[in-house]
Amino acid sequence: QTSWHIQLNQAPFKVEARQRYRLSFQARADSTRNVFVGFARGHAPWTDLGLWKHLVLNPEWHSFQEELVAAEDDDNARILFDLGGNGIPAEFADVKLSRLREDN
Repeated sequence: QTSWHIQLNQAPFKVEARQRYRLSFQARADSTRNVFVGFARGHAPWTDLGLWKHLVLNPEWHSFQEELVAAEDDDNARILFDLGGNGIPAEFADVKLSRLREDN
């Protein structure tokens, strides 16, 4: 089965273990479809760094805001939208990543 991934690189996207981050974005699809969003290393062994969240997209634009605590340190991480081999087109917009302070 073919799978498609969209990797967003914010060079350098350095994450620190146990640090909290917020990912905000808007998304839609031509019809109902599933996607996963998470954080992964940008190099072998490509392990996940946290937040693998299952989302359902619909034709209407929706805003998403997800928080994660990084599982490990990485100096070259990626935001990854896993489209999972589904041929239904999906769009993502206004992607923002924030490092959260300890008191948030």
